Amino acid sequence: VPLPSAPFIIIGDYFYVYSSDRSSYDPKTPRVQLTVVRARVKDVIEAANERNTVVPWFKYYNGDWKEPGLGGRASPLEADNAQMRQLDISYNDYLGRYVAAVIAGSGPNRDTVYLMESPDGLTWSKRRVIDEEPVGQNYPTIIGTGDDPKVTGRQFYVYYQVGRPLASNNFLVRRLV
Repeated sequence: VPLPSAPFIIIGDYFYVYSSDRSSYDPKTPRVQLTVVRARVKDVIEAANERNTVVPWFKYYNGDWKEPGLGGRASPLEADNAQMRQLDISYNDYLGRYVAAVIAGSGPNRDTVYLMESPDGLTWSKRRVIDEEPVGQNYPTIIGTGDDPKVTGRQFYVYYQVGRPLASNNFLVRRLV
């Protein structure tokens, strides 16, 4: 799991952590690009604070949460299982939905930043392009303009780095959505 891009949100009583998933249970199975694991917030905090341990996390698979977070099977959350490199997710008060900023390669030496939305954190809309560049784009971060930067409203920012990794001419981009 590429953890540099594994954002979390809280839905109801659960932490939801998003990432892509490489199949360890069947190497012939294609990579699941966007998937999610969850664990109950109360259980995670109690285990960490009171017992200095962790709790099991479970992957979303075929409409259920019974697969283990490590090694279990995962269902893709986008209908076409589109390629994804990194993402960030936020709850949007204005839409009453979750929004995600996704970065993916869209051709040789070309990256695209997309937005998508979800009513439940499990079913995601078709991607909409917000930027496309002939250079590397990485680490999208959604920032709200209100008191809580993790909650967005009618307008919000998507920040991301542009340039090749470790290059000296990288810069930070901020897009108002």
